[in-house]
Amino acid sequence: MIRKTIPTTIVVAATFVAVAIGACTSSSNPGASSPTTHPSTTANPTPSSLKDRGNASFAYGTFVTFTKKGFVPHTLLSPMGAPIVWRNSASDPIVIRFDNYGTALTSRPIPPGGTWSFNPNAELSIAYHTIWNGKRYAAFVQTQLVGNSGA
Repeated sequence: MIRKTIPTTIVVAATFVAVAIGACTSSSNPGASSPTTHPSTTANPTPSSLKDRGNASFAYGTFVTFTKKGFVPHTLLSPMGAPIVWRNSASDPIVIRFDNYGTALTSRPIPPGGTWSFNPNAELSIAYHTIWNGKRYAAFVQTQLVGNSGA
């Protein structure tokens, strides 16, 4: 039996295209609940416990880390309804600011080693940024419904 595999770059490229297409679409669902924010009150989750997949540029999962070089991953594809967790690995506190959410949304200051989470409970695209040491670092999250929809 000959096993054929799809190169990782093709899978990542196809997923990126799907995210880009999703970012260009919109829907209105009056019954959808509004997103909520939940500051972390439990032990800090670790990337290994969340099983994110990808690389520094693009990943699937629920975890974003801010380092002195910026957000990792730069683009995150996340399942709808799952909290997205930002962890600060820099040496100073940071604040996450959503750029295109419709209303002003800003995290509480996240101390070094601390986390902040946000559960969108909806399919959406979020551009966000932080200012650290006088420099603006920006990144992107796309949430989408995953799995079998029952259709």
